[in-house]
Amino acid sequence: MTKGAQIYEGKAKKVFATSKPDHVIQYFKDDATAFNAQKRGTIVDKGVVNNKVASRLLYELIVDAIDMGAHAVSLEVRVSNWGAQRLYGRYGFHPVGIRRNYYQELNEDALIMTTEALADAGHRERIARLREALDASPAPEAPDRPSSPEPDGDEA
Repeated sequence: MTKGAQIYEGKAKKVFATSKPDHVIQYFKDDATAFNAQKRGTIVDKGVVNNKVASRLLYELIVDAIDMGAHAVSLEVRVSNWGAQRLYGRYGFHPVGIRRNYYQELNEDALIMTTEALADAGHRERIARLREALDASPAPEAPDRPSSPEPDGDEA
């Protein structure tokens, strides 16, 4: 598979077409900003870290839904957010509809996704396998942080 033309660039990633029409190559950017971009930095493997955090949160959401007796879990996701759609697919979500112009600021549709019945044996097996993978995956390392400056003693 060969990388083709860039088809998308956002603040967190770049997406490229490939020689296979149903595949893309995605690169995550390691840039990080906070406080309305007043603070800037780099987080090594930021996309991997984000994926691990999102996976754990989604797993916990589904387990809580099962514990509360929910039949299924539904969500909306931007139609352009392929990475999130793939993550949700790993957890058994599948598309069931579209909300037209849901994200009005960008005139973008939302894809509605839902799980199969949470009580279904196949879904429970999937969740158990995902839990094993989460537990086997090492936790992301905290980035090195500069030490806080010492007070200069002029403060009253």
